[in-house]
Amino acid sequence: MRKKLAKIMLITGIVCVLAALSLFIYNKVVSDNAAKFAEEVVTELQESAYSEEDREEKKPDDDSDELYEAPDTLTVKEYEFIGYLSIPALRLNLPVMAEWSYENLNVSPCRYSGSPATDDFVIAAHNYSSHFGFISSLSIGDTVSFTDVHAKQIDYKVELIDTLSPTAVEDMTAGEYDLTLFTCTYSGQARVTVRLNRIK
Repeated sequence: MRKKLAKIMLITGIVCVLAALSLFIYNKVVSDNAAKFAEEVVTELQESAYSEEDREEKKPDDDSDELYEAPDTLTVKEYEFIGYLSIPALRLNLPVMAEWSYENLNVSPCRYSGSPATDDFVIAAHNYSSHFGFISSLSIGDTVSFTDVHAKQIDYKVELIDTLSPTAVEDMTAGEYDLTLFTCTYSGQARVTVRLNRIK
C-alpha cells in the first residue's frame, strides 16, 4: 500500500514539474514574441511619425484654406497605436495601442483611459518580462517618457509605487497623477501600480 501511494505521489510530482516547466516555456515564448513585436512596432512608429511638415501641408484633394490635421493614431501591423513608452531603468521601449481589450493586451500595452493631453493617462500591460513584468522594481524618481505619433515627447517622473486589489478600478483612474502604469502580479491577486507626474 505504501509503495503504491509513494508511486502515485512520485507520478503526481513529475506531472506537476512538467506542467510548471511547460507553463514557464510557454510564458517565455510569449514574452519573447511580445518583445520582438514591440521592437518592430516602435521602429515603425519612429520612422512613420507625422512631421511638422505633415501638419502644415494641405490635403492633396482639399481646396479649402484649412490646414491638414494629422490623425492621433498610426496603423502598424493592423493595430492602431498612439505612440510609444520608454522606460530607461528597465531598458524598455513599448508601443501603446489606442484602445485596450484583453486580445490587444496579449500583443501590446494599451491605453486604458485618459490621455497625455488631459494629464489622466493610464496604460495597462501584461506582466510579461518584456512588458510591465518588472515595473515594481522601478524607484521613486525614475523617469519614463511617452512619445506620441507626432513625435512629441512628454517626460514623467515616478512618484509612487503601489499595489491595488484587482477590483479597485476606480482607484486605478483616480488621483492627481498625470500617468499611471499597471499590470497584474504573477499570482493575479493584485495590480502593481506605478504613479507618475510630468516633469515640468
